[in-house]
Amino acid sequence: MAESNGSNGMVETAVATAAVERKRSVTRDDYAKGGVIHFMVPTYGFWGQGATYSMLPANLPAYNRYAFFTSRDTTLLMTRHHEALWAAALYTAVSKMSSAAWEIESSVPLRRKRAQLVLQMATAGAFRGWVHFLQAHLVSFLNTGYAVVEIERETKAYGSRVTALHHLNPLRCRITDNPEIPILYTDRKMRVHEMKYHDVLVFGDMVDPTLGEYGMVQSSGERSYQKIRLLSVIERFIWEKVSGNRALSLEFIQGLTETTLSDAIESSEQDQKKRGAIAYKGAVVVPIPGDVPIQRVSIPLAEIPDGFDYRALVDDANVNYANNIGLDVNDVDPRLASRQSFGSGAQSLILNEKSKGQGLESWKTQWTNNANFWIFDTATKFVFSESSLDDELKKTQVQERRTAVHSAQIEKGIITAEQAKNLLVDAGDLPREFLDTDVTAGTTISDDDKPIEQQGEQKPDQAVPVPVPEQQERTKARVEDALNGCGS
Repeated sequence: MAESNGSNGMVETAVATAAVERKRSVTRDDYAKGGVIHFMVPTYGFWGQGATYSMLPANLPAYNRYAFFTSRDTTLLMTRHHEALWAAALYTAVSKMSSAAWEIESSVPLRRKRAQLVLQMATAGAFRGWVHFLQAHLVSFLNTGYAVVEIERETKAYGSRVTALHHLNPLRCRITDNPEIPILYTDRKMRVHEMKYHDVLVFGDMVDPTLGEYGMVQSSGERSYQKIRLLSVIERFIWEKVSGNRALSLEFIQGLTETTLSDAIESSEQDQKKRGAIAYKGAVVVPIPGDVPIQRVSIPLAEIPDGFDYRALVDDANVNYANNIGLDVNDVDPRLASRQSFGSGAQSLILNEKSKGQGLESWKTQWTNNANFWIFDTATKFVFSESSLDDELKKTQVQERRTAVHSAQIEKGIITAEQAKNLLVDAGDLPREFLDTDVTAGTTISDDDKPIEQQGEQKPDQAVPVPVPEQQERTKARVEDALNGCGS
């Protein structure tokens, strides 16, 4: 036990040190290690560094596949700062995923511990830890439609042991046309790094069929952009109307001099200050001198149009946000289920069930498959384990039904008890360690399963060799020679 604890302590120290030092990371020069560091600060889109842009553009900026810090991606990342309901929907989605439970499965305890630490020590700039890493990752994925994770390894070789994971700023990443080098990353010294396919994980949402010629991806933010912009304009309008930061009307008053009007306004303001009231400016008054009876003509500038239903627009936007992100609409606005237009409580449960296969579920599948193939060895497996009590109940009922079926098959002599155990292990009802002999190893494998290693097969720590054309030709020649009796 003492030896095991010592090994775990060494693994923890090694993984934590690797995550901080970034020895082989493309971001190693992005963070100062003492002293003075000089770097160039890019201009973000059409805002300019440090500048503020009060309104979102009517349409997203044009797609540009050949540039870093594109205006399109910058605009999409800024949407959450302009529309509060969209920001709330993003917060709900990101919080839900970053707090979801996950598990590392491995028959080797030390590898299981190392895999857990690699995830727990993943970084997002100066922030370290799975939650911070996944928050930055998902904000990138949901807004821009892609997210990039750097895999830092002990050496530059394919299959070398993974030491750390780093979230990469999407504005500093450019997706290329080369599958061997899918990402170009520009660091803060404006040096461009070529990221090979085994050094990076690239996540995409609704990958475009033109593969970059017309577009690359389509994000949740892009699909919701017109709703986001509409709500942001409405919220701006209401704020200006309530706060008085814009003229609400033009008032032409005939028969009144400017001096008389100014004296009246000043007297009124002094009186309100004494009472502790706050005066909002709401109209621009234009006095028209003349010896005629006082007449008033009003020209409204900020009137709400006929048929304007703010609540309906908000509800429509929330449903749009939930569908595009892949959330239950009740997660975005719990009041929706109580309204007649959105159905009863039973219908709300149906909507929740339907949302489970949308949006973020696609991302979860991408993450699980990428992690198991590119990050962990063949003896180690990552799975999300987050589920509701209702899901657990349904799972238990299915397991009970499956066990009853196998029991009936054993009684009728169709299968043996050992074969039934094999079937239950394959279904995930029992751990694989319960098997004495796996008689169903050649049946099926699911998308997140890993092949069972048999004796004599490749060891988990060994890198999976990548076939090279020259090697394949030599192997083919040796086989043909052997078959012809010419080789050994």
